[in-house]
Amino acid sequence: MKRVERETSGTIIIPQRGQTELTLNCIESLRRFDTRDWRIIVVSDGCPEGERIRLNREFENDSLVTVLNRSHAGVTASWNAGIECAESEFLVLLNNDTVCRGDWGEALRKPVLENRAWISGVQTRIEP
Repeated sequence: MKRVERETSGTIIIPQRGQTELTLNCIESLRRFDTRDWRIIVVSDGCPEGERIRLNREFENDSLVTVLNRSHAGVTASWNAGIECAESEFLVLLNNDTVCRGDWGEALRKPVLENRAWISGVQTRIEP
């Protein structure tokens, strides 16, 4: 496995099942706090037709977001499906109810880019 190069863009994989508002809020927070050109794969995991249509319409003109529609298989299978479609070496597996703050992308990438780690993660926090 090759180390991640500094210029390599990353791909964020977000599974979702019937919670489109959470997914849209998640993506909005990602973009608000990190202006890098992250590619985003939203895996629609057996969503009802209306949800699939809404997701596809929401991102039809967004070259950085791909909506992958598939039958229900669960969150782990959805992450794996997104990984199979990703072209980046740097991957972020994210739940759709995540709201990002601050320079989250750099905080995740830094240990990998400095060759101090092959994998990175965040600290769990519960805010009042």
